[in-house]
Amino acid sequence: MPLTDFDLGQLSAKVKELEHRLRNVHQISNDLADAVEETRIQLARLRVEIRTAVSVVVAIATALAFLLK
Repeated sequence: MPLTDFDLGQLSAKVKELEHRLRNVHQISNDLADAVEETRIQLARLRVEIRTAVSVVVAIATALAFLLK
């Protein structure tokens, strides 16, 4: 059964719609990857801040222990 012009037109429209959806999914995927990378960077910064705070607290506690001894 040969395809009519109407069938070809419908298929062409469907292919264009699918291409558009694929571009949207690709863009969403890229945006999510960027968000994950930004979150990873923020987490690394937070780890550094926590380690710094812990080091300062330990240094102060050590100094106080030394002075009160």
